Amino acid sequence: MRIVKSSKCKLRYTADGLLSAVTSGGSMRRKAIHAVIEDLCKCSYFENTIFRFVLDNGGTRTQAEEVFEDGLIKLSELLRKGQYQGGKIEAFAIQICKNTWLNMRRKKDEQLHLTDDISTMDQADHETPESLMAAKERRAVFRDILQNCLDEACLKLMQMKFIEGFRHNKIAEELGLANANSSKEKLNRCKKNAIKCIMQRDDYQDLLKSVDFHLKKTTTHGK
Repeated sequence: MRIVKSSKCKLRYTADGLLSAVTSGGSMRRKAIHAVIEDLCKCSYFENTIFRFVLDNGGTRTQAEEVFEDGLIKLSELLRKGQYQGGKIEAFAIQICKNTWLNMRRKKDEQLHLTDDISTMDQADHETPESLMAAKERRAVFRDILQNCLDEACLKLMQMKFIEGFRHNKIAEELGLANANSSKEKLNRCKKNAIKCIMQRDDYQDLLKSVDFHLKKTTTHGK
């Protein structure tokens, strides 16, 4: 289903209503969290604010997408844990996303201090039998969740991108899409649909704590 965006954040819950719902727990809390995530995904002001912050602070558009998605997952987790104390939820979510990017930058800076070879930043960590087994298990969890959240077309696209490491122009060619931008746009829609599904399932969110949503491979295919 196509997400129709609005320049303003049209939220179904007031600050007081949301606070009451998330503190009540159970189905009321799950319904409220799902509504908040869905409303924020439709809000171009929220998305543009996050993208502008990341791009203005040394990030790329791909990284901005990651921050947007990770921030929404973190928002859901904080709402479930009762760490929302009221106030504008969009402001709360924006701060979470900003902190997410700052943490990502800090970790990257720490990694840069550990090596003089900048090219190794794009390579996987040193692989041991134990780390390879852990990575395989995380990917299995990732696939199981997505299979219950997405249609076949999205599953194929996300597998090609995150598991097999294809570039967007190659994905577009394989799936009959117009071009690389079409692949990127469809991938973005698929990921947002996956997030909405995950937000409704506490068990999925618990599993995701051990899964890197943005799976990366050392090598890529295609030009």
